[in-house]
Parts: sequence; structure tokens; C-alpha cells
Amino acid sequence: MLTTITSNLGARTVAAVTPDRGVGVAFLGTSGKPKNTAVTVTADKLPDARITAQPAAGVLFGYSAFLLPYGDAAPVHLVLGDGLRTYVLPLVDPEPLSCRAVVLMPSLGGNLDAPIVPLACLQGGSLRVGALKASLADP
Repeated sequence: MLTTITSNLGARTVAAVTPDRGVGVAFLGTSGKPKNTAVTVTADKLPDARITAQPAAGVLFGYSAFLLPYGDAAPVHLVLGDGLRTYVLPLVDPEPLSCRAVVLMPSLGGNLDAPIVPLACLQGGSLRVGALKASLADP
């Protein structure tokens, strides 16, 4: 499974699910002397379950963001990347978000002014609509 994000300047971020349940994230520059980087989220940082649909792509606080759905086996996991590092967070607050498939409304601006991204979640036989809300931790 492969998902991509294109920025308003043309750079791309691509996420791919690896055969061993990990996720690879590649950052592909386009202007000047493009610097391409790739980082991997290893399977031990993710649930011991198969992803049930293509990762959902978006931007959050300037980070490339991918939501990984696991159906009823595990809550959706958020993978954030900045080209050097990746961060993995299960979506369990205020309650676990379990989806067979999930989509985000992408924002090329990175949601810096309003870090709330609308999402839709296919859960069981119904479609749920909500929002992914982000906040920065105090230093």
C-alpha cells in the first residue's frame, strides 16, 4: 500500500507499508538541490496486526501525517515524520479510534493556525465523521 502527500511547493512525502508490517516514509525534495531522505517505522513500534486499508495522508503542524487503520485489531496509529525522524502515536484519547479505513481532509498549509483535521472512519458497517485535534506539548 502506498500513499503520498504533495506540498504547495511540489515536494512529496510517500508512505509505504512494508511486507513485515513496518512503514517506510520517504521525503522527496524538488527545488534547488533536492535532498531525498527515507526513514522506517519498524514493526515493533506498531501493533501486531495487519493494516486494513491504505494509510490516510495529511499535514499536521508542518509534519507529514499518516493514519494507519487496523480495524478491530488495534486503534488507528498516527505516524508523523519530518524527514529525519518519525513518531508513532496510537489514537486512544478520549477513546480508542478503531477503523477499517480512514481518510483525512488534507491541508497544504499544515494546519498551523487551526490544528484540527477533519476525518472520516469506516467502522463496522457505518461511516463516522470526526476530527483529529493536535496540540503541542509544553517544553
